[in-house]
Amino acid sequence: AVSACDKAGAWAQALGLLRRMRTSHVLPDVVSYNAVISACRKGEQTDKCLRLMHEMQQRHIQPNMISYGAVIGACASTADAASIFHLLDDVATKTRFTCAQHHQPGAGVASTSADCQQP
Repeated sequence: AVSACDKAGAWAQALGLLRRMRTSHVLPDVVSYNAVISACRKGEQTDKCLRLMHEMQQRHIQPNMISYGAVIGACASTADAASIFHLLDDVATKTRFTCAQHHQPGAGVASTSADCQQP
């Protein structure tokens, strides 16, 4: 249902469904939030996109690249450069990969994706 609101650009209904999910003890996930953020972006509700991103982080729901892309796109449409730079810094910090095998002279580098993991 939230995805249908996204496709229709019905941001107010998407926010309402998200609110109902929480009050019904249904835990929204990153996909639910992304759909609501996308609907808000289509409805030119940049402030709501930013608040939803903040809410995700408060609820320990890790935003993904789709989340960041949608919110950055919303900020770009309103020329909110400060928020864009903050989000870019946030995504760069939170999506760094750490490798089990550190690159040191003579040590080689991690050779497979299994050697690296997100923090």
